[in-house]
Amino acid sequence: MRQGPIEDVALRAEANGYDAAVLHELQDELDGLNAVPGMWSRMTTRVAETAKQQWAHIVGELEESAEAMAIVRQAMTPGEVVSEADADKVRTQIFDMIRVVPAAFIAVANAVIPIPGSSMMTPWLLHRLGFMPSRWREAHLIEQLTQEVDRLNNAGLASEATALQTVATDIEACAAQRERVAIDATTLTYWDANDNGVWDDNERAAYADAVSRLTERWRSDFTRKHWFLLHEGVVIGPLRASEIAPQSGPDLLLCWNGQSGWVALAHVLKQLEMQQD
Repeated sequence: MRQGPIEDVALRAEANGYDAAVLHELQDELDGLNAVPGMWSRMTTRVAETAKQQWAHIVGELEESAEAMAIVRQAMTPGEVVSEADADKVRTQIFDMIRVVPAAFIAVANAVIPIPGSSMMTPWLLHRLGFMPSRWREAHLIEQLTQEVDRLNNAGLASEATALQTVATDIEACAAQRERVAIDATTLTYWDANDNGVWDDNERAAYADAVSRLTERWRSDFTRKHWFLLHEGVVIGPLRASEIAPQSGPDLLLCWNGQSGWVALAHVLKQLEMQQD
């Protein structure tokens, strides 16, 4: 049986004769918002193809703007620097487009569209160039929830509308927390401190110490939603450690509440396994 805060509102509204089909879909989207990347690889072929089509539509609209594409091309040129004002123009334009696309489709597009060597713009590439808005995954969900709040109010279901608004506010709060963690944890992560491209002994020791401390934190803070993952530039969370599946992939980075720096999830899980032996 489907569960969740949006589903609760949907059931209450349906009991009062309200058509809650959109709310049921939004619960599915909310469930996918913090899904670990391992889920994306299990998406059906149909969803993967839909994701490609949706992203192609976004790229097509972006390419219709000569100014935006000129800025993107400038960012892709070695040695060229794009001003923050120009980057904001592109981010704003992309944000306006992805407000009508469910986040799961862009997440899947990030996983199924060939990245290196592709002539097509990708979420991965735009993120690397600094053009993907920080809260793109929440954009469609927040937009739809806002519309449903208005519909519920117009239907005389003020209590349900208030409950749904609370869900939207919580999603915004989690998005802000993800944004803070992305900044804080990245700032803390300087394992190659002298930037020589080689892990020196003291850098390896610092990293190993961070893994050990995070492993202990994993044990003591297992059930609290203080954990974040980093996958291809996208911050996922907050999550409980119990929600993070070990089979989610070897390329995931893990941090605790933005205060630990990013370390490989695989290294933490391996150390936990060794301690249990």
